[in-house]
Amino acid sequence: MVPTIMHKETPPMAVGEKAFYRGMAPTLGMSRNNESAIPDSFKDFQSLVYLSISNSSITDLSSSLGTLQQCKNLKDLVLTLNFFDEELLADPILHFLKLMAFIIANGRLRGSFPQWLQGCADLQLLDLSWNRLSGTLPHGEIPKSLTGLTGMIDRNLSLEEPAPDFPLFVKRNSSTRGLRYNQIQSLLPILDLGFNNLTGEIWLDFGNLKTLHVLDLKNSSLSGPIPDSLSGMTSLESLDLSVRHNTCVIGEFLYGTKLAIKKLLGDCGQMEREFQAEVEILSRAQHPNLVHLQGYCLDKETRMLIYSYMENGNLDYWLHEKPDGPALLDWTTRLRIARGADTGLAYLHQSCEPHILHRDIKSGNILLDENFEAHLADFGLARLISRPHQHQPRWDAQMKKLNGEDEVFDRCIYGKKHDRETLRVFDIACACSSDNPKSRPSSQQLGSWLEGVDADLE
Repeated sequence: MVPTIMHKETPPMAVGEKAFYRGMAPTLGMSRNNESAIPDSFKDFQSLVYLSISNSSITDLSSSLGTLQQCKNLKDLVLTLNFFDEELLADPILHFLKLMAFIIANGRLRGSFPQWLQGCADLQLLDLSWNRLSGTLPHGEIPKSLTGLTGMIDRNLSLEEPAPDFPLFVKRNSSTRGLRYNQIQSLLPILDLGFNNLTGEIWLDFGNLKTLHVLDLKNSSLSGPIPDSLSGMTSLESLDLSVRHNTCVIGEFLYGTKLAIKKLLGDCGQMEREFQAEVEILSRAQHPNLVHLQGYCLDKETRMLIYSYMENGNLDYWLHEKPDGPALLDWTTRLRIARGADTGLAYLHQSCEPHILHRDIKSGNILLDENFEAHLADFGLARLISRPHQHQPRWDAQMKKLNGEDEVFDRCIYGKKHDRETLRVFDIACACSSDNPKSRPSSQQLGSWLEGVDADLE
């Protein structure tokens, strides 16, 4: 059916369609429908302000934008997970004069960045991430016009109309769910161009975007130094220039040395506790399987930590975010990562005095260098302990009791030539999470078991 804009007295629409009315701001949400194209009748929605049509298999991007530009009052446009493998044309004829938020991520879109965006004087949230856009021709550079978006230079929000509460998802990727924000206007100014085919240097003029809070250019092939002019971005909270999916800025210094710089965020008390824990523990603990703290910055309310750069990001990126990541991590590499992580833990638990308890071991906190050697990171929750600490049983042991081992195995490796080794490692994991604390192995014993995985089966 062809949707219509609703007011309070209008009967509900079909299942899967949502419309909201807030003051004088007609809103239309059609996420998770199976529409083939945006109907031409949408051009008649002259009072439409907010439109969300995400994850609906919409096609014909060029025609859709041509139709939607005729919605003269449109401010927020969400088209994520649509138009797969189509080309985002840089048509300078398009005009979205009142557009404040444009989100068209996760569509594997090709082409260059649209020239018509520079005419959107009110644009404050732009998300073109997880596509295959190549920047401006002929070299695929970041479009310099993005540094002149006036909505990110001098933010002056109109609060006359409340924002709608249709769902908006950000920080999404191909395999995990995104974070949900129910009010799009509650988001601070964001420029997210991550996971595209961008090249060249970072424009000095990015420093003009004084109201921008998030600049995300990760996983691009950028080159050159990080401009000093970025210090002019006085509202910036998150800057991601990483090659992999790290949470840190990657800086290249003299003689080609690369460092990861992590800016701590959050309330002052929590941020200070995490900062003190990282500095104290990593100053005490020095080991090849721990991340190396190179330095830190303490200036007024700013707290930054400087680490050695890890070329392959973190384990979570390879297992859950990079589309072909699990297939690229063969059995030998996975076992080497597990052994390295355990060696780092054994050092913390037994060799350090007082002992150190990490308290946040997960795939996102296991960093990988150029050789896929494991380095434990993120000691913000770590504690110094003087006696053994008992852990709670984990899910893998429960799954073994239910004969559900198959549910915890990665199909990229299980069912192939290393099934016996996989089962042996699973047995070791279950022993580590035994209900009886006394029967759990020490970190040193665990390391011995992992080293003997291959030998046990010969």
